[in-house]
Amino acid sequence: MKAFLAVTCFAVLSTAVFSKDWTEILLDDLRAPLVQPPKVETRKEKDEVIVRVTNVSKEPLRYFGSSSDHPQKFWEEFKAGKWVAAGWDFCGLGLTTFLIRPEETVEFRFMKLFFEKDRRLLTVFSSGDWKHGSIILLYQEN
Repeated sequence: MKAFLAVTCFAVLSTAVFSKDWTEILLDDLRAPLVQPPKVETRKEKDEVIVRVTNVSKEPLRYFGSSSDHPQKFWEEFKAGKWVAAGWDFCGLGLTTFLIRPEETVEFRFMKLFFEKDRRLLTVFSSGDWKHGSIILLYQEN
């Protein structure tokens, strides 16, 4: 079994860590940060990056995506000494809300071609009642 690199968040994430552009665009989704962010683990394979997200809270987490294994993606690029919003998935066919129950793990797969140095991939997770939400780092090429 291949080892996963844990990118676990031990503290409540502040959206200030991410591009100011995203915090302004996603303001409605980020009213208050998640009380307990999910655990994120990544693994690289030949042509893809596998991201496992585990809900370590006692309440469900929600996310938008085109399918349960393709969350809505936001990405940033490091330019002139800071992270700047560079793009996001806008699905003209629509996005659906998906649920991760407590202690449940979901797996996302992303093509490695998408990743470059100085680029990172994010998504937004919200509490089951929509009162809390945080931008969560899914992957960053080092």
